[in-house]
Amino acid sequence: MIGVYAIVHAPTNKAYVGSSKNISKRLACHVSFLRLGKHHCAHLQNAYRLYGGSAFAFKVLTTCDTREEAQELEQAMLDIWHGDLYNASKRADHLHRLGRPMSEEVKAKIGAKNSGVVRSIEQRKKISQSLKHRYATGMVSPQLGKKHTEETKAKIKAKRALQGATNIGYVASEQTRKKQSMAKIGNRCHAKTVCTDIACFFGVDTAAKYYKVSTPTLRKMMARNGWEFYENF
Repeated sequence: MIGVYAIVHAPTNKAYVGSSKNISKRLACHVSFLRLGKHHCAHLQNAYRLYGGSAFAFKVLTTCDTREEAQELEQAMLDIWHGDLYNASKRADHLHRLGRPMSEEVKAKIGAKNSGVVRSIEQRKKISQSLKHRYATGMVSPQLGKKHTEETKAKIKAKRALQGATNIGYVASEQTRKKQSMAKIGNRCHAKTVCTDIACFFGVDTAAKYYKVSTPTLRKMMARNGWEFYENF
């Protein structure tokens, strides 16, 4: 069920407001983290610890047809809520941290949490589908057109040197080798002409140099803008 919900401290009408594409699951997560004392909203967690769970009511404020509509209504609730709010940010989107640097301690915690995590095939498929949809609907990569500084390049090079080759001892299956072979057939950069909105280029690499992006980024630009390959005869 998509919609907007609130966790309300009944005696004061102070609340935490949020939206989700699955309200029941999201509220269950809130309850779990509050009971464990690990909720991301410190203000709400402290109040829960002080007053106890019985002082809070979990309410579904409204249901919606889409996640976007729910987010818009969440923002309206944040703007007009008559009591105080536990929310640290008064923005429904997730851009309130945009431009705010993280401390080294926080970075270390995030790195430790994600280190060694291997996503399942299902998770990778969902992420891939989500990114394809976003790029198809006009999302632009935040790295598009950006260049690494010499300092950053040196750090990346040093890190890769320490890591070494990641595929040593790895033997691809027969099915994987077949897919790789088929992907290369007729798909070499020098074998096709790339036509964009402004000109035609002999090869993807040539077009990428003109637009000052990497070859993979150029391919994404082609898919997003409807640019096409033409065989060279």
